[in-house]
Amino acid sequence: MKWIAAICIAALSAGCSEARTADCKNIAPDLLECPAPRAPRVTELKSATVVVEMTILADGRVSEARVVTLDGHPAWGDSALQAVRQWRYGPRQASRTVTVPFDFQIGG
Repeated sequence: MKWIAAICIAALSAGCSEARTADCKNIAPDLLECPAPRAPRVTELKSATVVVEMTILADGRVSEARVVTLDGHPAWGDSALQAVRQWRYGPRQASRTVTVPFDFQIGG
């Protein structure tokens, strides 16, 4: 199952403050809490694409998460992992694995 999480960094892009608290239902119908990743503190930060694979337990907690692919500064991978580890999904009968691509855009 794939969902796209488009993240806009408020500190660097005017008009993006509402995107920091993304509507979880746009990412996945059963996603209840989805804090947005924070922008890494690096001097030459550029846009990036990160794909994260995570295991969701039956109770909705994220038990494992790993970066599958990263195109951009490595700090974005750490930022995405820190965020998804806080995500909470609705309960289901069994655990499952989901893949979420993040598209980090700076400016614009």
